[in-house]
Amino acid sequence: MKRIFIAILAFCLALTLFACGEKIFNTAADLPEGTETLEITGAGKSGGTYYVKVQAGGQNFIFRLAADFVAQAYEPGATGAIYMLDYNSPADFYSQWYRQAVKYDDLGALFTFDFEGDELAYLYDTTGFSPPDGPPMEDTSLPEDVVYVEEFELQSDPGDNMSAEGGAAALFSAIVFLHDDFYTPGDKVTITLTGLDMIGGQDAYLYTVALADGESKHAVNYAGGVYVLQGEEYMLIYGGGEDRGDLIPLDEAQAVEIAVDLLMTQMGNGMTLFPKGEDEVNGQHAWLIDLGSNTEEKFTAETHYAVTDDGMVWLLDVFANEWQPAAAG
Repeated sequence: MKRIFIAILAFCLALTLFACGEKIFNTAADLPEGTETLEITGAGKSGGTYYVKVQAGGQNFIFRLAADFVAQAYEPGATGAIYMLDYNSPADFYSQWYRQAVKYDDLGALFTFDFEGDELAYLYDTTGFSPPDGPPMEDTSLPEDVVYVEEFELQSDPGDNMSAEGGAAALFSAIVFLHDDFYTPGDKVTITLTGLDMIGGQDAYLYTVALADGESKHAVNYAGGVYVLQGEEYMLIYGGGEDRGDLIPLDEAQAVEIAVDLLMTQMGNGMTLFPKGEDEVNGQHAWLIDLGSNTEEKFTAETHYAVTDDGMVWLLDVFANEWQPAAAG
C-alpha cells in the first residue's frame, strides 16, 4: 500500500503538481494593476512547455510562452546589449537570448509585454545599445607633448561649429582610437592646420600630422567626421554619419549587426550566427562569422561569412575556396 501511495505521489508531481493543488504558472490577472514592464530573471523548459521567470512590482512570477510567441530583444554581449534581434518562437528565445544573457550575466532586462489568454505572446526589450561608438569627439584636448600649429589663417569665427583646434584634438583622438600603437607619451607629434575645404559635402579643416618617421594628410569636418588623404582622395576613417567609408575598422559587434541585417530570413527560420574572430578577406581586415543550427549540445556551421571593414558581406565558396559577395535571403 505504501509503495502505491509513493507512486501516486510521484506521478502527481510529474504532472506539474496541478492535480495536487499547487499552482506552477501564473495568469495575466496575477500581475499588479498598472504593470507596464516585466524584468526577465530566468527562462526554462518543462516537457514541451517553455516559460520565463519575471519580476514585477517586487513580486516573482512564472508565465508560459505561447506557441506563437515572438520577442524583439537586444542581444547580450560582453560589454552590454549590442543589437536587436527578432525571436520567432519560444525555443529561439530560450536557446539564443536566454543562454546569451546567462553567459554574459545580463539577466534583468526590462520588456514590455502582451498576453494571449494567460500565456505571454510578445516581449519587447526596452533597453538599448550600451557599447561606446568610439572616442569622444567634443571637449577633447591634445596631450601636452603634441604640438598644434596654425599655418592657415582662418578668416571667420566657427561659431557653434567645432573649432580648428578642437578638430585637431578630435583627429588625434580618432587616430589613437583606431591605431593603439600610433602614440606613446613622449613621442614627438605635430598637428598643423593647413587649410579649409569642402570634404564629403561639408566644410572641413585640413591638417598635416607629422611624426618622427613621416607625415599624413587629414581632414575633419564640422560634424567630427575624420578623413585621411590617400592619393588624391580623402577617405573617411571615423564618424561622419551612416556612410562607413572605406577605411573605418569594424568591431565584432558591428560586423555581426551587418550580417544579421543581411541574413534576417535565415535567422527567422531558427538559424544562429557564431562569430569566429578576425582574418583578412580579399585584401581587407574582416570578421569571420558562421551561420548554422544551434542545439543544447553543439553549434553546427552550415555556411561561412565574412564582413570586411567597408561593410561588405562575403560568402565562402568552400569548393573553390574563394570569398564571393553574399546576397540576402
